[in-house]
Amino acid sequence: MAKSKKSASTPFWKLELGKKKPTSLEVEHPEFERTLPRVNLIPAEVRETISVRKIRRGYVFGFLGILVAVTLIWLMQNGSILEQEARLTAVQNESITISNQVDALAPVEQLYQQITTQEAFITDAVASEALTSGLLEQLRAVAGPDVDYSSISVSFTGIPKPELSAHPETALNECPNADPFGKDITIGCLTFSAQAPTRADVSKFLVRAERNTFLVGPYVTASTITQDADGNNKLNFSGSAGISLEALRTSLTTEQIADLREASLAKSGEAVIDPTAK
Repeated sequence: MAKSKKSASTPFWKLELGKKKPTSLEVEHPEFERTLPRVNLIPAEVRETISVRKIRRGYVFGFLGILVAVTLIWLMQNGSILEQEARLTAVQNESITISNQVDALAPVEQLYQQITTQEAFITDAVASEALTSGLLEQLRAVAGPDVDYSSISVSFTGIPKPELSAHPETALNECPNADPFGKDITIGCLTFSAQAPTRADVSKFLVRAERNTFLVGPYVTASTITQDADGNNKLNFSGSAGISLEALRTSLTTEQIADLREASLAKSGEAVIDPTAK
């Protein structure tokens, strides 16, 4: 009754006839457009030929693009390449000039090497030079007032080189020594013949020689008793001694002496013992 009343009260021109309210389940279709029909009359072979031409045209354009890009890069780098080539040429020319200068200075280098060798030889010779006058003064002091020398022979061998010696155990002291276990270093040997009034004077002579820093291991090898024209007895004796490092004009350092001893021990096959090691 209520519905009929509502229809009756609504004017007819406001009624929507033939239309339904849309629902969520209905599908909206696109609006219809009027167009002419299309028919492709080109054969398939022609269409394929056209596609192949398009592909070829794309390859050609791509190749041309790459060629243009490479050309542009080459043009951009050409200046730098030419500059580097010019620098390389300049450096090569400079190297040739320096090589020629080095070749021209080769005689100077040889002369320098000769001078250096001579300098080293002179340095070693000066370092090994003994104070002959000082040694003679020491021998006079050892003789004292009672001993007279009849002959003295001195032979200097220089600073020992145990690494070059065929007998490393005696390389540091090649002189006859009364102490076979002595480790003294000598730079030469001397032999002497002398006369003394008594054997006590000879003993005093040996004591003075032993205390002298220029001499190493002095001892008497032979002795004979003779009489002079007045009938007095004279004791003739001969002996030898080593010349110590104190007789050098240029003294060796403690390190150099230690190196000599270590070289001698290493050459003889003995172990070098460090006295400071615990």
